[in-house]
Amino acid sequence: MKKILLALSMLMFISLSYADTLTTSYAYTNYDYAPPAAGTLFDDSSDGVSLMYSFTIDPVWAIDVSYKDLGIATRSFGPIQTKVDTQLLTVMANAHTHIATLSGMPLNLHGMIGVARANIEATVGPFAASDNDVGLAYGAGLRLWITGSDAINLTATKYDISFNNVGAFDLDPLVIELGYTRRF
Repeated sequence: MKKILLALSMLMFISLSYADTLTTSYAYTNYDYAPPAAGTLFDDSSDGVSLMYSFTIDPVWAIDVSYKDLGIATRSFGPIQTKVDTQLLTVMANAHTHIATLSGMPLNLHGMIGVARANIEATVGPFAASDNDVGLAYGAGLRLWITGSDAINLTATKYDISFNNVGAFDLDPLVIELGYTRRF
């Protein structure tokens, strides 16, 4: 824990000379999962929220730290109901570049790769289990700067996550986010 706090404080010190950003987003999640008791693959979606802080290192690179609550996806088959509730804590390297100007507003493209720690709570009928795991996260997005400090974002991020304590429960969510960014 001390090493994590030291690394974050060093990032804050490095980022003081550049403009950091804070992003809040609506997160639509589409994911495939196979509950062990169901024996089949489900394709479900849920609505959630995201909060991300970007430590800007230089004009191209940033480190993004985010929390995402993906909401609860439910599936009923007969009298049995399946629920999946997932939260993610993500740290990613983010590279961005200017690609166009639309009506005087800069449009940036960004790509990111990193790791995510996921917590899952799953219920199948009367049975419940929870687990957490760390997996790969990668994605890309667009950011349109409306003013020098305000932007809107569209981002897609894929997560590779498996849970062994929930019956070899594979969860590979694709998270599509529409958000607002404030640079300060």
